[in-house]
Amino acid sequence: MSYFYRCLLLILLLLPAARLRAQHMDMPAAGAVATILCSGTVADPGGPSGNYGDNVTSQLAIYPSLNPTGRRVQLTFTAFQLEQNYDFLTIYDGPNTSAPQLARLTGSQGLNQTFTATSFSGVLTLLLTTDPSYSYSGFVASVNCITAPGDNVGIGTTAPLEKLHVAGAVYAQEGFRFPDGSLQTTAATTTAPDNLGNHTASQNLGLNGNWLSNNGGSQGLRIDNNGNVGIGTATPAARLDVNGDARVGGNLSLTGNATVGGALAVGLEQVTQDFTVPGFNLLAPSVSCPAGKRLLGGGGGMLNLTASNYNTFSLLYNGPDENAPVSTWKIKVANTSNSNHTVRIYCICARLAP
Repeated sequence: MSYFYRCLLLILLLLPAARLRAQHMDMPAAGAVATILCSGTVADPGGPSGNYGDNVTSQLAIYPSLNPTGRRVQLTFTAFQLEQNYDFLTIYDGPNTSAPQLARLTGSQGLNQTFTATSFSGVLTLLLTTDPSYSYSGFVASVNCITAPGDNVGIGTTAPLEKLHVAGAVYAQEGFRFPDGSLQTTAATTTAPDNLGNHTASQNLGLNGNWLSNNGGSQGLRIDNNGNVGIGTATPAARLDVNGDARVGGNLSLTGNATVGGALAVGLEQVTQDFTVPGFNLLAPSVSCPAGKRLLGGGGGMLNLTASNYNTFSLLYNGPDENAPVSTWKIKVANTSNSNHTVRIYCICARLAP
């Protein structure tokens, strides 16, 4: 028996403040005491038939046994009457008032209620506090000790942290069976990390339904013996060969030439605008590419040109604007008739890096 429990037993035998009568325990008139009680009743300091008194601070810790074995103290109040909102009985889930609080009762709140210890110690501590006036009949509670289902089992420890807690070595002659039904009878072996850069696999490596392989089957991603990488193809013809669409969210830098077998879309756009050239006048209209695009080419000319008026119109310039050659197309026209002429000018733009 440990030193602590020997001292506790001595206290229980010597303390006169608590009146212990055949399976009944009254709380002390003052101070704190402890008792071992697993059957019978417990009451306030006034006992089952008296009032508890004024200015009382009384504490009683009820233990299920000297050596906790999974038993829990359980109290059921058969009588309960305190001065409402002035006198209180507080119940703690442990051996002192530092333990978690289960309830703080006043008035008749505790009547017919049951409280059970849940801590490993199985102890319930009662703390009665009253004010200077109006004492009432107090309380009476029946005491029982129960064995809570599902308690942790400790081997070599008095404080098991899991359903089975073994403080020491375990010998299992027939091995261990896991939830998936597998039986482990030998210790696991640890090998050095594998270097996949120099790895020969007897089968393909699965990649979420696709494959990293070198046999030409079920291709997802393949790296051949020449170092060519194929995505969607079993026969990559270049360092990277993609059989399908590819999307680049950032910049794509090419240090060599680019060969395009199909159409290349680089954000092509044509900007067109018409202008009126008054009679006997010279005009130099222009059109520009939208922001972010560069000029690829352009053109312009007279719209209402006929056999009778062609000699009254002259196209003097048709090319990039000398002031903005990378974004603007410009023409210069002369109208030598007394009638208005309409000219159209356009530019072709693309999204190209500077």
